Amino acid sequence: MAPIHYACLKGRQELVQYIIEHLTSQNESQLIDTILKHKINNGKTALHLACESGNIQLVTFLINDMKCDVNAKDTRDQGCVTLACLSGNLDLVQLLIQQYKLQPLATDKYGITALHAAAQTGHTHILEWYSQEYSVDITNHTSNNKYTH
Repeated sequence: MAPIHYACLKGRQELVQYIIEHLTSQNESQLIDTILKHKINNGKTALHLACESGNIQLVTFLINDMKCDVNAKDTRDQGCVTLACLSGNLDLVQLLIQQYKLQPLATDKYGITALHAAAQTGHTHILEWYSQEYSVDITNHTSNNKYTH
């Protein structure tokens, strides 16, 4: 993992911007693009790690300014919404779904959804929002994406 990946995982926007500014001053713009698109061994990109950190400003900086691929998936086929649910930042989850039009209930290759991620990490406020927003019965959510209404 490159230093920028660690900075993204920890939600350290100022450090991410410093690294990018340093590389820009060295005329290494192509290297920045390569590093940001690079997938670490589990297939996660810098944007995925930023979503896991829950830092909404860092995520929007990477998407809007650095043009990171908001639709990228890791090796489990998990995307930004599921990873943001792990962070517990409901504002970030809502932003990804509403502004960037990501699927709220996308399923990874093991049948895991954002709801599973929120439940796994104890973020009941995210589960409650999903229940209200999508009329999902969070007590009867199954891995094959069938819900009771």
